[in-house]
Amino acid sequence: MNLLIKFINLIYTAFLNFTKDKMITKSNSIAYSIVIAIIPLLTVLIRIANLNQRELIEYITRFFAIYGITGVQPVLDIIQDILSRANTISGIGFLFLIYAILKIFQDLEEIANQVFEVESRGFLIRTSVYTSWMIFLPIIILFMIDFSRKVEDFLKPPDYIEIKKNNKNFFLLREDMLIEIYNSNFEKEALIDFLTKVDFLSLNRKIIINQEPLDFDLTGNAVKTFLKKPKRIEVSKDFIVIVCEPSFIIFSLDSGISWDFRYFVFSNKGKSFELPTIEDIHVVNDNLLVLLSFSNQTYFFILDKEYLDIKNRYVFDSFYNKIYFYENKIFLSGQGSLLYSEISPISWNLINISNLNTTFENFYLLKDFSIFLSATKRILIYENGIIQFPSIKINQLENINNFKIFSNKNGFIYGKKELRYTINGGKEWFVVKTFDLEGREQKINFTIQDLIESNTKDHFILIGKNQSIYGLQLYSISIDPKIDLPIVKLKLTLKQEISKARNLLPSIVTLILNYLYIVIILFFFYMILPNKKIPILAAFTGGVISSLGIVLFIVLFKLILPFFSSSRFVYGIWFTVPIGMMILLTTIQIFLYGLEIVKLVSNPDLIQKNVITNLVSKIKNQ
Repeated sequence: MNLLIKFINLIYTAFLNFTKDKMITKSNSIAYSIVIAIIPLLTVLIRIANLNQRELIEYITRFFAIYGITGVQPVLDIIQDILSRANTISGIGFLFLIYAILKIFQDLEEIANQVFEVESRGFLIRTSVYTSWMIFLPIIILFMIDFSRKVEDFLKPPDYIEIKKNNKNFFLLREDMLIEIYNSNFEKEALIDFLTKVDFLSLNRKIIINQEPLDFDLTGNAVKTFLKKPKRIEVSKDFIVIVCEPSFIIFSLDSGISWDFRYFVFSNKGKSFELPTIEDIHVVNDNLLVLLSFSNQTYFFILDKEYLDIKNRYVFDSFYNKIYFYENKIFLSGQGSLLYSEISPISWNLINISNLNTTFENFYLLKDFSIFLSATKRILIYENGIIQFPSIKINQLENINNFKIFSNKNGFIYGKKELRYTINGGKEWFVVKTFDLEGREQKINFTIQDLIESNTKDHFILIGKNQSIYGLQLYSISIDPKIDLPIVKLKLTLKQEISKARNLLPSIVTLILNYLYIVIILFFFYMILPNKKIPILAAFTGGVISSLGIVLFIVLFKLILPFFSSSRFVYGIWFTVPIGMMILLTTIQIFLYGLEIVKLVSNPDLIQKNVITNLVSKIKNQ
């Protein structure tokens, strides 16, 4: 109890000093200096990172396409002009960045010296100290971030990405480059580590998308340098094909016994190469269809399924990201448009969808209407030239992951712990409730990544985050008297989940690590900023308390932020500007409050005594 009273006295006295020293006004000045420093910092990062102009323009173009923003060519021209003069900009930006950072450190030191009532350091000493910090602090922060990411990846169970089946088995692709194989009764039969079965030393595995000569081959460790996480799996009889980012295809012709690979490249006149992005793949008869994007163009390849030789190749000057089949026609989805052709012979035709300027994550076509999932995660119906948004009762921006509609026009929308069911091709979506075999309602506790029809009628397999698997059987669609709406009831026939403790462990460890990082950084700042010898205990106490304040603020902020989802939807990217400034300003204020803590711990005689007793007396007197 005595320790708690001392802590309250310390916190209250620090708050009084924080107000008396006008730290709020001073924090505004620091925040302004940091904002000014961000601009040259970005120009320097562009140069240091050696960003490829073509890739950057491609990402920006895709971003505009996703959000349906038109008339962006002037913006792209400005960006290209800036990038073409990156050397000059980064040179000037680097000089201005050094000045801005030195100014921030100087302001912080002056505030610290005012708090401790000491003189400032000499110019040369101050500059040498701050320069050292500018060199080593970014390295330390990057190391900490990378270490936390590796620890979290090591501890967390790998997520399922996609599920497919052939006439015998189910194939579950995991993000750690493994495939789980289940039989028709959904009993686990095998685990395939397909990367270990690929001979990456093999030559002549490249497919050049622009038909330019290129003698260079990616083999061995070079392949593993470029090879990123898996994103798709397709299965057709004994043929298994996996897409790995950005442009690798790893395949097996014998149900996973032996494996080979191909990769797509763009040749820069034979002198160098760049990797495109595989947007989608599809297996049709004896062909593998591959849709790729590079720069402002899209490439569509028809490959022989057995040898992956090129049968046909098509180039489009617009962005397309999805392959779909309907009534023996191939459809490619673009920005507010569909490109389609008969499977044989190929002859492309364009359909423009009026009033739609966004790209689509998924779509489903019927004779009377079509249903689309936009890149902004909104479900919409397009019928007779009119766009409608069906009632779903799911947070459109966050909780929808995808949808799947089956041949009988029944299907699901699925996402973050959410399911909705349709019986009419997506025009209406009904609330779903799941129950165990004893009739008790069960909640879905994971983000659903994919689902598939099982071999039993009205039975479905759901897979998702943290290696979670649910088997659900449809058994009732009835009217709920409380809401006077249909309720779809599903029976839980299969449940595989990692324990809650196992799921929470990575987050808890990462949170502790990040908190320790903040304590360490603030500890050294409190030790070095004032022109005075600071006791280690005082700096450590200030670091612990102010770090705790920053963590609590971030947690509270995350809880409050969802209430502003409507504002985020209206203002889009501009919503991040005031939010970012709020976070920056509050963090600086907490940091300066920590300075007051350090001063009081260094000088215990300055801490007010009997704070609680005095406050109670004041309240009684009022």
